[in-house]
Amino acid sequence: MLTISLRASVPWLAVLCLGALHCSDGAIIVQPPTPSAAPEPGDTSTDGDTPAPPGDVGVIPAPDDADGADDGSVEPDGSAGGAPGHVPSGGGATAGECQPRGAGGPFWLTEGDTIQIPIECASGVALAADEIQFSNLPANAAFDQATRTLRFAPGLDQAGVYELDVGLAGTGEHASIEVQVADRFDAAGNIPVDPATYTRELGLPVLHLTTDPGINEDAYLPATVTYDGHTFSGAEAKYRGTTALGYPKKSFTLKFTKLDRFGDAARVPGFSNKRKITLTTTFDDSSNLRTRLALELWNRLDDGQVKVQADSAVLYLNGQFWGIYTITDHVDGYLMEDYGRYQDGNLYKARTHDANFDLTRIEDPGGAKVSLAEGYTKEEGTPLEGEPGATADLEALVSWVASSSSSAFLSELDARLARHEYEDWWLLVSTIFAGDSAGKNSYHYRDPRASATDGRFHVVPWDFNDSFGQTFYSDHPGREADSDPEELATYNRLFQRLLAEPSTREPLLARYRAQLDGGWALPGILATFDAWAAENEAVARRDESKWGALHAAYFAALRSTPSTTHADELAYMRQWIIDRWSFIQSYY
Repeated sequence: MLTISLRASVPWLAVLCLGALHCSDGAIIVQPPTPSAAPEPGDTSTDGDTPAPPGDVGVIPAPDDADGADDGSVEPDGSAGGAPGHVPSGGGATAGECQPRGAGGPFWLTEGDTIQIPIECASGVALAADEIQFSNLPANAAFDQATRTLRFAPGLDQAGVYELDVGLAGTGEHASIEVQVADRFDAAGNIPVDPATYTRELGLPVLHLTTDPGINEDAYLPATVTYDGHTFSGAEAKYRGTTALGYPKKSFTLKFTKLDRFGDAARVPGFSNKRKITLTTTFDDSSNLRTRLALELWNRLDDGQVKVQADSAVLYLNGQFWGIYTITDHVDGYLMEDYGRYQDGNLYKARTHDANFDLTRIEDPGGAKVSLAEGYTKEEGTPLEGEPGATADLEALVSWVASSSSSAFLSELDARLARHEYEDWWLLVSTIFAGDSAGKNSYHYRDPRASATDGRFHVVPWDFNDSFGQTFYSDHPGREADSDPEELATYNRLFQRLLAEPSTREPLLARYRAQLDGGWALPGILATFDAWAAENEAVARRDESKWGALHAAYFAALRSTPSTTHADELAYMRQWIIDRWSFIQSYY
C-alpha cells in the first residue's frame, strides 16, 4: 500500500475509493470530503486485497489544527477556497503564502493500485497555472497541472518510502510529502522489497530479518537485521519460546553488538540502546494487542519497577512479509543495568507452574519438590545453573514464603523482596486474568553481592497470550470477565499470603482501587486500545490474509469455540475490558 502522510496538520478527511466501492477503474482518489463521501453504515466492502483504513471504512480523519485558530486553511465545506477539491483559478502565490500540500491524508495504496491526490495551498491562496512543480517524481507518477492532481500507480517493484518535493515556481517555497508504497506480497511476479528503503508499511515500522539456515532455539547465529534503513553490524538471532516453537509464525530474540545497538525512542520513549530485543509472535492472538497492552499496564504502575517497552511492527523474514509482531525489551542483565541494577546479578525465569513459591508441585499435586528451585531456570548470574549453590538465594526465598510464620513473613517481607513490585504482579495478572503469568512466565532478579545496596528480589512478569479473556490456545471459555480475581492465587503461594494477612491485604486492595481510578482508569485504557487498534488495522488485515486460515487450523483441536476474525477479536477484547473493569471495581 501507499501512504502519503503530510508534514503539516491537514483539516480534511480523505476519501479512499477502493475498487468499485466509491470509484470507477479501481483508482483511489483523495479529495476533501462532502457529507456524502462516507460509506453507508455497515458498508465494509473492499477490493479484496487492499485493507480499508481504520475507523469507518473508506474514511480517515486527519488531525485538526491544534489551537483551533482561524489560520486561513481551506475547510471541508469549501469556505476560504471554493468547493471541496477545487482550487480557485487565477491569482498566484508569493513566497511563503501557499504552504503547498496534498489535500487529505494519510493515504494508503498497494503496489498495482492507483492514487490521485489534489495539491492545494494550506493557506487557501489561489494558485496560478503551472505554478506547482515536483522535482523528484518516481516512475509511474505524474502531475496534471490542469487539475492540480498528482497521480501515482506504483508497479510491483516500487514498494518503499518516498519523500516527494513539491514547490512553487518563482517563489522558492517547497514542502515534502512522504509516500509509503506497501508491498503486494501475494501477487505473482512481485519483486522483493529493498530493506534500505522499505522502512514503513501503512504507518507501522518495518523490521527486516534475514536468518541463518540453521537458526534454532538454543544458540544465536549470525543474522542481518535492518530497521529504519539501518543495517546492524554483527547482529545475531535465535528462535524463542516454548509453545511458539511449534507455530509457523515463530518468535525470535535478536542480539546486537555493544557498538551498534537497537532502538526507536521516537516511537517509544526510552526504547533505545538495546543489546537484545524480542519479536513476539501474534499468531496466537488475533487482536495483535494483548502483549503490548499488558506491558503498558505494567509500565503505568510506575513503582520503580523495571519497565518492559513494547511496540507493534511489521516483520519481513528472509525477504517475505511475515506480518505483525510485538517488539519488546528482552528481560536480561542488560535491561537490569538500564534501571541502575547490577548487570551480573542472579536472574531466574519461572518456566512451569511448579514455580509456585511452595514446597509441593502444582503439576504433580502433593508431590514434594526435590529442589525448591523446581520450575525455574537460572538465566544469568554466578554460580551458573547446575553448579553448587547456583540457586541458593531463590530456594531460600521459596522456603521463607512457603513455611515462615505469620510474624516472620510480615517482619521480613520488605527486606526479602520489593513488596510493591510483587503486589503489582498480582494486580496485573488478576486484572487481565493472565493465568499463564500468575505462577510461571515471570523473571526474578537479585543482586547477590555482599556490597549490594539492594539485595531484595525484584520481579518482571512475562508472556501474555493467556490474558484479556482468552487462553493461551486462543479460546474464550474459562476466561470470562467475571472470573474471580483471587482464583489465580492458587498458582502462587506468595499471592495467597499477601491476600490472607489482613495487614498486607487491606493496603494491597486500597492500591488496587486507586490504580483502577488512576493510571488504569477505564477511559484512558480504552483510548490507548482504540489508538493502537487503529494504527495496526490495515497491516492486521494483511496479516490475517496470510495467517488466518493457518491459525484456525492450528487451534481447531484445542478450542471449544470457532476461531474469531481479527475484527471480531478486537470487539470481543474491548468489551471484555469494559466488563472486567466494572466487575473488579464492584468486587473490591
